[in-house]
Amino acid sequence: VRDAMPAGAIKTPLNQRRHDNISIVSVERCGKRFEVACYKNKVMDWKGGAEKDVSNVVQVDRVFANVKMGKFSAKADLQKAFPGKSEEQIILEVLEKGTSQVNTMEREFHRDKLIKQIAHTAAEMCVDPWYHRLFTGRIIEKAMEQLGFSVKPAVAVKAQALEVIRFLKAEGMSVERACMKFAVTFPTLEARQQMRSWVRNHSHKMMSRITSLWCLRQRMEPEVA
Repeated sequence: VRDAMPAGAIKTPLNQRRHDNISIVSVERCGKRFEVACYKNKVMDWKGGAEKDVSNVVQVDRVFANVKMGKFSAKADLQKAFPGKSEEQIILEVLEKGTSQVNTMEREFHRDKLIKQIAHTAAEMCVDPWYHRLFTGRIIEKAMEQLGFSVKPAVAVKAQALEVIRFLKAEGMSVERACMKFAVTFPTLEARQQMRSWVRNHSHKMMSRITSLWCLRQRMEPEVA
C-alpha cells in the first residue's frame, strides 16, 4: 500500500520544465518583449566571437515572451516585430542586438578566462633574452597580477598580449619579443642552391633580427626514365 502524502507537501508537475539556471537575452520591439534562453557563460563568448555554434549558446530554439514562466511569443507578435523572418533568424538577431544581465560570478568567470587567454598568447610571443627560453602562461599571468595589469574586455586578445609584453618590459621584467622562424621548401636541388646563393649575396641587407634561414625540407622531383 502506497504511503499517503504528508499534509502540506508540494507536488511538481512532471510536464513542467523550469528555466532557472539560464542567461536571458532580450530585446523590445513594437511594445513587446522577446527573450531567448541561453546557457550561462556562453552569451559573452558569442558576442565576443569566441563561440560560433549557436546550438552551444541557445538552450531552447524558440523565442519567449517570458522565459521564466515558459511562455512563448505569439507568431503574430513575431511577424509584426520581425517581418518576413523565421524564428531561427529572429533568435540570431536577438542574440546580436539584445541585452543580457550578467551577474557577478559570470563576470568574474569571463575576466579570469580573458586573463588566461592573454597570458598564454603573450607567452607564445616572447622569450627570456638571457636564456632564450619561452615563458609559461602561468609565469606571465602571475606577473600580470603582481604588477597590476588591467585587462579590457572590449579589446582583442592579441592586441592586449602585445601590450602585456611592453608593460612587463617597462616594469623591469627581462622579456623580449621572440624572433620569427620560418621554413622554406624547394621543389628542386637547383632552386635550393640558387636561394643559398641569393642569401649569401644579400645577407647584409636582411633585417638584423632574422638570424638565419632554415632550409628544413627538400622535395626532389622524381627522375624521368
